[in-house]
Amino acid sequence: MARVTNKYVIVLLWAMVSFGVAILCFYDGFFLRRRVLTSRSASCELPQNLPHCLFPGVPLCTAPNNAAFDKLIFIVIDALRFDFLNGSSIRWPEERMRNVKELVNSHPENALIGKVLADPPTTTMQRVKALTTGTFPTFIDAGANFFTGAVEEDSLLFQWRSANKSVGFVGDSTWTDMFPDAFSEAHPCSSFDITDLDTVDEMVTKKLREELTLPKFDVFIGHFLGVDHAGHRYGRGHPETARKLREMDRIVCETVENMGNSTLLVVLGDHGMTDSGDHGGDTEDETEAGLLIFSKTAKFEIIGDRFLEVSQIDLVPTLAWLTGVAMPLSNLGSVVLDVIPALERIDSTAANYLQVKAFLDNYPMTGFPVDERKTLKRLSDKISSVSCEEEGPSRLNVNQSQVTEWRREFLRLSKTMCRKAWVDFDTLSMANGLVFALLALGTWISVCLVPLSAISDVFHRPLLNLLSIGTSGIILFWLCVQCTGWLPENIAWSAIFATSCGTEALVLSNVVKHGKMLSILKQRYFPWMTIVAVVVHSCLFASNSYVVREDAVAVFFFVTFVIIETRSADVETFFKCNFKTLDSQKTKFHKQIKATRSNLLRLIIVGFSVAAVAKTVLVLFRKCREENVGCEPWITHKPTNGLLHDSEKRARVLSASAAVVIATFGSWTQTPSAMIGNEITLKGIVMRYVPWFNCFALTCFWCSFCLPKRDWAAAYEHIYLFPAYVLLSSLIASVFVLCSRRQKSIGATELFHFVSLCLFQVLCVFVGDAYMVSFAALKISLVVFARGFKPERVLALGALASVFFFATGHQNCFVSLQWESAFVFGPLSSNWASALAVLINTFAVYILVAFELFGLVMGEEEGDENEGYSERSFKVAVVYLTWLSVRLFGCAIAAAVLRRHLMVWKIFAPRFLFELVGFCVSGVFLLVGAGVGNWVRWRVGEPRRWTKLP
Repeated sequence: MARVTNKYVIVLLWAMVSFGVAILCFYDGFFLRRRVLTSRSASCELPQNLPHCLFPGVPLCTAPNNAAFDKLIFIVIDALRFDFLNGSSIRWPEERMRNVKELVNSHPENALIGKVLADPPTTTMQRVKALTTGTFPTFIDAGANFFTGAVEEDSLLFQWRSANKSVGFVGDSTWTDMFPDAFSEAHPCSSFDITDLDTVDEMVTKKLREELTLPKFDVFIGHFLGVDHAGHRYGRGHPETARKLREMDRIVCETVENMGNSTLLVVLGDHGMTDSGDHGGDTEDETEAGLLIFSKTAKFEIIGDRFLEVSQIDLVPTLAWLTGVAMPLSNLGSVVLDVIPALERIDSTAANYLQVKAFLDNYPMTGFPVDERKTLKRLSDKISSVSCEEEGPSRLNVNQSQVTEWRREFLRLSKTMCRKAWVDFDTLSMANGLVFALLALGTWISVCLVPLSAISDVFHRPLLNLLSIGTSGIILFWLCVQCTGWLPENIAWSAIFATSCGTEALVLSNVVKHGKMLSILKQRYFPWMTIVAVVVHSCLFASNSYVVREDAVAVFFFVTFVIIETRSADVETFFKCNFKTLDSQKTKFHKQIKATRSNLLRLIIVGFSVAAVAKTVLVLFRKCREENVGCEPWITHKPTNGLLHDSEKRARVLSASAAVVIATFGSWTQTPSAMIGNEITLKGIVMRYVPWFNCFALTCFWCSFCLPKRDWAAAYEHIYLFPAYVLLSSLIASVFVLCSRRQKSIGATELFHFVSLCLFQVLCVFVGDAYMVSFAALKISLVVFARGFKPERVLALGALASVFFFATGHQNCFVSLQWESAFVFGPLSSNWASALAVLINTFAVYILVAFELFGLVMGEEEGDENEGYSERSFKVAVVYLTWLSVRLFGCAIAAAVLRRHLMVWKIFAPRFLFELVGFCVSGVFLLVGAGVGNWVRWRVGEPRRWTKLP
């Protein structure tokens, strides 16, 4: 039995790998990364003895002779919006930093307030990198927020260190992760515990006051996290957010009062936040942050509007000049002339031009837009050719002004050109990936059409051995591409695709030889409607309107597959009847028709009931996208800690607890005490009572959020023992019941559904109380609907997973990520654990559906020996995997065709990325589900039968 069942797991693994590497090839071509230069800027780029009338040599160095300020205090207030600082918020006037606004009004010549624009993605690691190196990230860099590595590029911190300036830091540990050796003294704090609003801020405040009292550093950097954490935990309009802003208001004013005369204070937000407290996307709320620059002695001359509006990377060359160090080589920002002393504006612009030109001269220009390169070359030649035949003041002033304008234009065009180049595409890799993905997809569509009775003939032992070797070879060659580098990339990819195509050809030849394809194509009930529905669904991903409003039509596709199943079941039964012998078998024919109609009626009632429940929770719990004009978020999107009234918190906890209890009871009925038996055994006790203890632990965990703030803080470390208990008890109980000796009264069906119930309760920890009603509705829907194998039933469950993905508050965009799930285990969390928790929270629906698919056939009556559980479970997995592959292929085609679309990075690229991760997660748990199903089948034997839907 083990040999029979395990061979199909090998085939599934090969299917995932062969299709997956093709999509990864497309991924590498679509999401290009910026090449990193490890060279550094020197203090002087040119000799000091060039003629003064040669304006490209004014100044002759990329650093000034003397720093404008002796000390820099650089304060980052995470998620500080511009309207927080400016006091222009109308909806929440209590969020204004009133004292800072009065400070600016009372010192108009010494203070500048403005708006700093961050490049998406608006995640902290990318913003810190931009603020120190002057570069902007590519789209795919957003995923590095949890896994911060040391920065190899030139940066402000490296330049300060090279200039023997002492740099002190306190706050977000992202800085020390990125620059481990850059600080003279550092006090990093974890940045991911959003439940703690004050610990990090208190540490930063303490060290800042010490620095103001007894200065030790030339540069002091403090990164406050409280405002960002309050936004994530409570939302923008909550009193806790207003409290943290008032606290920041006092700290900024205290710093201004106590800092020295030769000190420059820069206060800014690394990004903004939405009304719900999220960030990571490219909306105005997320990209616009506040900026305050203050000096007691400097006189800032405003050029243009009263409020500054600068790019975030423009601060890098500006601060480098003001602190007297060279501008980082990779910087693409332009100096902010409003902050530069009037007599140094020409010199600072010239230094900025020399630095950016040096970067472009060192950076490989392959793939850069040709027109922009030609324009920059003309500008550079024009600047280089300028010289003076006479050194009269009028001629000198005219040329300086003109050349400065040319340099500013060069800087602007350089930034635009690099931005375009770093979103360019490797069309060859994209085309190769799509072609080979299509071949793999065609192979699996043909396998889906193979009858159950022929599956074992198609995948015989010699073919399985070849597939195992082929899968190992594909993985080995892919690792050569990604990790080792001991094979040239083109040779490795050629080997991957040759191996993939070879194994696919073998499978196709066996399908044609043994799969009875001709008989399938000739049959009258060939599933044309199913194929058309799947293809139409995948084609819709090319519509930006559909992607934006996908949640509104998700239920439609579920109902479509239910209707197709009813129709196909009716037609199949009708044509199976023998009309030539109808007169002699009239009674039997009528019984068949009556039974079919009864089953179809039950299917329609159950299917449409599930659709009604799914639509209801979708309306209540779906999250609004920015593009959904007029969509207002419900209170259901706020975490329990973010609710203002105790009555709302109690209602939330009560509904979540009731939902998990009802879902547990509905699932527990599939392993009732009658099936477990009357004898008292440890295995029976575990299966009876562990789910209920888990329910109690979940309820206690959610009830803790209703505690007063002081009591909750006191019990902080102990509260998170509840989710840890659920995780450990479910894992231990599942392993125990799977590995313990066989018990006659407990069958394979009961064991499988017990493990499924444990998985559901573990996922409840990550989903959280806010969306527990929706997630429990999914579990109940699977209990009543996931019975009996039909391909259309599998596709309907795939569509149902999409419905509940949206119904649990997710969208296919980064701003919908529920960051609060990163700390379900509180102080036990690490960066890796936090990233995994967010991943599980986002794709919990796909995990549960993929695992529970095998419940479709676990209790189904067997046919002949060639149509047993192994073949049926394999067919379920193949159909679902093909459904996922078609969806992913449709997203890839849409992203490739529309790569120059205005909304490609806002809509189509995130949609493809979310579908890719969903495919990988679903594939893993398909294998896990298949493995658990095969194990319980082998350990117990025949599964217990149930009454199935048609």
